[in-house]
Parts: sequence; structure tokens; C-alpha cells
Amino acid sequence: DYTLVYVDAGRYTTGGAKLNGQNSRLAISGKLMRFLGAGSGKSFIVGARDDGAEDGLGANAWRCLSAGNASIVQGFTLEGGYSGSSASENAYYGGAVYGKKNATQVVDCEITGCVSAWYTVHYADLIRCRMTKCTSTGGGQIRDARLVNSLVYNTVNKTSDSSGQAIVNAYSELHFSTIAGEGNCKVRRDLVSSYNCIFFRGTSYYVTGDTYPCMGDIFAFMGTSSGVLGDVVMKLMDPKFVAPDGFDFHLRRD
Repeated sequence: DYTLVYVDAGRYTTGGAKLNGQNSRLAISGKLMRFLGAGSGKSFIVGARDDGAEDGLGANAWRCLSAGNASIVQGFTLEGGYSGSSASENAYYGGAVYGKKNATQVVDCEITGCVSAWYTVHYADLIRCRMTKCTSTGGGQIRDARLVNSLVYNTVNKTSDSSGQAIVNAYSELHFSTIAGEGNCKVRRDLVSSYNCIFFRGTSYYVTGDTYPCMGDIFAFMGTSSGVLGDVVMKLMDPKFVAPDGFDFHLRRD
């Protein structure tokens, strides 16, 4: 059983603890916990940059959420989180979320304006979430995560390494989700499974080896990948978003 904690509407910009190698505004350890906010856009968990570092990434930065046990965080906006910069996975992964693998769920949340040395979200399930305006300086946006009914768009990956440019990187799983972005590789195909997803604009795949399972996906991109990739038949079609240039990714009725 989870211990349920109700969180009022408001901006939570102070407090927290160090967990998973970095300061965390919400640090969950010990008991099984479920934090229920007032809703995305109402309850905000706000991280902070390290003002002593030019890029804001450092030991005094604050990520939004760390979890060391099974936990559910639902109904929040995670905003402005920063990872550390040291060459340690725990510190420089997860400017927004660094969870416990296969045990941390982030539900009905928006993730925005977060900056990471590597991977904005690490070790978490994103369920009915929206992720936007996040920056990764050395790698992709998502690693070792599962996305369900979620949207990732308008993100920035600064690395010149082709594998690191993948928005969704190693050992992740996607279900009924949309990954959109100009000029960004969407998925590291050799390490990510996807089912009934939409990959929109940019380059669709980065591939180094055998492809992971892919079923029922739609590809609408402007890049180099097309046709058949391994055992994957790409469905090239217009997903008929309402206004993708204005970041409205709802589907048109037609």
C-alpha cells in the first residue's frame, strides 16, 4: 500500500534533499509514496540552476524529482530542474526526474524548461505526460524509461554525437505516444521498443545494430530514413495534427 500525500496548488521552489547523487526538490525514499498534486499548471515542483556554473549544471543545482523506491507522482508541473555536471550517472542524469528503475511513475504531469548534462528523464514511467522546452547538453532526453499516452516535443539536444541526439535513447519503451521535433533524431532504434506511436519531423532513426520491436507506428518526418529498416516497415503518412507548427498535436477529426 502507498502512503498518499495530497499537495495543494502552488509553486514549490525551496526545500528538498540530496538523493540519487543530486539535490532534488522532491526526494522520495523509504516508504511507498504517492504524491497527488492539484493538477498540471496548478502544483509546480520547481528546480534550480547552479548559479556558480555557466551552464547552470553543477553540484548546487536542483533537479525536480528523485525517487529511491516505488512511487507515484501525479498532477504536477515539473519545471526548471537542472542536473549536476560531474562524470557520475547519478549526478548528471535526470534534470527533471531520476527515479527507481521500473518503480517510479510520473502521471498526468508536464515537464518543462529542464536542463541536463545527459537525459532529462531517467528510470521512470511517464503516463499521460507532456514534455517540452527541455535541453540536454550531452545526450538525449529520455533513457531507461517507459512512455504511455505521452507527448515529447520542442526539445533541444546539443551534442554532435549521433546516438546522443536521439530524443528517446537506450532501453526505453513507447506506447501510444508522439515524439516530435525539427532536426532531432527521434529514437535510437537499436535500443528502443515502440508500439502505435507517431514520430513527427526530423530524422526518425539512429541505428547501430539489431532493431527492437516496433508495431503499428506512423512516421511523418523530414529526414533520411524511409522504407524498410530491418524487420520494420515504416508507415509514411500525415498524422493530421491540428496545428503542429503551433505545437497543437491534437488529431484532426478527418
